[in-house]
Amino acid sequence: RANPGPERRNRGHGMKIPGIGLWHILSRRYEDGGRTGVCRFDFYIHQLFPEIQSITSCDGLSNLDNKTNLFIADNHMAMLVPPKFKVVVVHQGSAAAHYERDPAWRNPATMAIVESQDAMMSRPNTYFVAPSKWVYEQFQIRHGAYAVDHIPHWVPVVKQPPRGNRPLTIIGDWRD
Repeated sequence: RANPGPERRNRGHGMKIPGIGLWHILSRRYEDGGRTGVCRFDFYIHQLFPEIQSITSCDGLSNLDNKTNLFIADNHMAMLVPPKFKVVVVHQGSAAAHYERDPAWRNPATMAIVESQDAMMSRPNTYFVAPSKWVYEQFQIRHGAYAVDHIPHWVPVVKQPPRGNRPLTIIGDWRD
């Protein structure tokens, strides 16, 4: 594995929730070479809940019991989880805000993320958590009042692989 990041075996001693299957759906994990804030969140949620399963697809999971399985998703990834399951969406950022302020980020794929974030607001069995005041406010502005909690979480800086000549891209606003 090239640049695998933190190993799962070093993930501490977390809590166990008896009788509940925990799943975290994300696009890339540290183990896959991912280095985003969502990957860091995945790493640290494993410290709290070591039994959580990190997945990049929900294929084959629709036969699970919807009363004993809980999914955690980053924004638009919630739309990949079958609607019968409960999902806690952790808003890591606002795709619409990013799309508006960063012309280099405007393309059909990123517009699809914006549209998925809009769609997730009406997804059944969904609970929303915002990790920063800015993200909380962006979703309030764009989607009006909805049930959301502002639960700030912090992760330490993770060394990034050298960027070479690639320009720096800032995703989100973490000033609070």
